[in-house]
Amino acid sequence: MPFRALVVLSFAALLAACSSDEPKPVLAPKAPVAAKQPVALGPLPAYQREISGTLLGIPSGAEVELALLVVDPRGRPQRLLASSNLDANGQDLPFQLRFNPEAFPAGARVELRGRASQSGQLILHLQPVAVSSPQTQATGPLRLEKRRDRADPPATGVERAAGDARLVVSELPACDLKLWLIDAHNMDRAFSPEETRRILHEPPYWAFCWASGLAMARYLAARPEWVAGKRVLDFGAGSGIAGIAAARAGALEVVACDLDPLALQASRANAALNQVQLGYSSDFFAEADRFDLVLVADVLYDRANLPLLDAFLSRGHQALVADSRVRDFRHPLYRQLDTLHALTLPDLAEPHEFRQVSLYHASRSAL
Repeated sequence: MPFRALVVLSFAALLAACSSDEPKPVLAPKAPVAAKQPVALGPLPAYQREISGTLLGIPSGAEVELALLVVDPRGRPQRLLASSNLDANGQDLPFQLRFNPEAFPAGARVELRGRASQSGQLILHLQPVAVSSPQTQATGPLRLEKRRDRADPPATGVERAAGDARLVVSELPACDLKLWLIDAHNMDRAFSPEETRRILHEPPYWAFCWASGLAMARYLAARPEWVAGKRVLDFGAGSGIAGIAAARAGALEVVACDLDPLALQASRANAALNQVQLGYSSDFFAEADRFDLVLVADVLYDRANLPLLDAFLSRGHQALVADSRVRDFRHPLYRQLDTLHALTLPDLAEPHEFRQVSLYHASRSAL
């Protein structure tokens, strides 16, 4: 990949790792509640394993979220293995996170991630902790780190600076939509060793408009009959562009689905920016089989996701898949509808082949 592309990707990851960067409107403070003491889970069942430890430095009243996640090479969450919510009391906070070892994928990258919020605002985060084996283990004390203070721009609360970097509202070419994206004019600068280390942890893929998402949005705008009056789920929503395009084209209901809570925050902010209403889900398999159409854009970059092609039709009667990475796409249920031209924004100077987006369709029954 060209040097400029590497700079953009590094800069994007730094934006997430250093600043919380979840684009969302400022929330009204919640009413204070009494902190609950952690509840002991009792003896560990034979079929489970446990990660335990102590969280340090969390102020009283903060809400803590922990998650054990399978992540891909780009740091994008792929599967939730276990999660826990805790209320801080101003003291060291013990935790127990139990999981099924049979669900722990061999050779995959698994991380313990965490964050703390107060009055609806993210205040602390846990640097990802690598978990290499499905064994009961103690992490010892873990200290959550403070996020740098950032000033919100008037009215939106979305754009947050990180050094010379920022998110900006970006008009999309040949598309009547706009998104909060990384500012391409402020991406060239040197990185410290600490910043470089953080690059690997939380790349904000939701702060890019990937070529497949842009192609899907344009396709739905030109052919609204695919979504008009229908219930639609946008799988792996990221910035939410496909779901937003469906809502704009007259969908009855659109649910943006993504494992990454920051992606859901981005989708929420981008939906507000485009004046549409979306629903939100963090668990595709918890959704009922009630959708007319499942939209999928830029998900097959990891070939490990190919088995999901069958799962999409378990929640929707039809599926539309936009992909620019898989060149030997073969599946008995899917047929190619079109080849579309699009690019990722900000422009990553990707090879020409990645700007050719293939659109595939599958249905439970013949149209």
